Amino acid sequence: MTEGAWVLLVACGLDLTFGEPPNVAHPVAWMGRAIAWVHHSGRRRAPAGAFLLGSVGVVGGVAVVAGIAWGLLVLLAQAPAALRVCTEAVLFKSTVSLRRLLGAAEEVRHALEQADLAEARSQLGHHLVSRPTQDLSPDEVASATVESLAENFTDAVVAPILWFVLLGIPGALAYRFVNTADAMLGYQDPEREWLGKPAARLDDLLNWVPARLATLLLLASGWLIGASILNGLRVWHRDSGTTASPNAGQTMATMAGLLRVQLTKRGQYALGDQLSPLTARTIVRAQRLVGAAMALAVGWGIGALALLGR
Repeated sequence: MTEGAWVLLVACGLDLTFGEPPNVAHPVAWMGRAIAWVHHSGRRRAPAGAFLLGSVGVVGGVAVVAGIAWGLLVLLAQAPAALRVCTEAVLFKSTVSLRRLLGAAEEVRHALEQADLAEARSQLGHHLVSRPTQDLSPDEVASATVESLAENFTDAVVAPILWFVLLGIPGALAYRFVNTADAMLGYQDPEREWLGKPAARLDDLLNWVPARLATLLLLASGWLIGASILNGLRVWHRDSGTTASPNAGQTMATMAGLLRVQLTKRGQYALGDQLSPLTARTIVRAQRLVGAAMALAVGWGIGALALLGR
């Protein structure tokens, strides 16, 4: 295998074994502090000033993150291969989240199975979604969990791998900065609408190809585990463009079709058809689909790195 393939494998192994490191040692937490400073500085600015600050913040953040990563790689260029692989794997691990994504869904599923709706809502709001959860019904909690698994499969797995394949560690970390900025600033409330617009638009651009690759991987995993592939394709074709995001609907609509359920967000979208009930069992099936798709994504990344000789 190539050195890049070893980095990918070791990083995923670290993630599955240890999960997320504490914030004090997590590069994404450091990014979050910088983005929080931009948020604080942009409060009560006029739209033009907020947009300019948001643009400078996200472009400057990408430049700093990628520059630090590139500089570290230069320093490691003459180091033993094992040291290079281990260092790059630790850095790349901070951009992916396999264990936490599946684990967060598992916590919601367990609470639903125990008929503890308050805890299920709490876990959903704490780990997976930004929408209010305090009045969601059990089927809405299950729907939001499945939606988050589908959407975050792109953000937390496929996109970092793709940008690592194309641009190495600097590309993966730069992507993670943009995605984190969008998660923190990309809202349409008065305080963040213009401040977060540059990050949101750049995140849409960087996720355009990964979201469609993630859709193909979900369909392939559905074929492997016996899900409804034709229904997945039908719902993807019909409903993938009905969400506000040009990317989120790709995987969410595909997941709805594969599971033969309807995934809804009040007042915004309804993806798929209600052919099966939404329950804790639905979350288990979604976890299996995403888990298989994660394995396919890693395999795709290794193959792509081999073709590129990296």
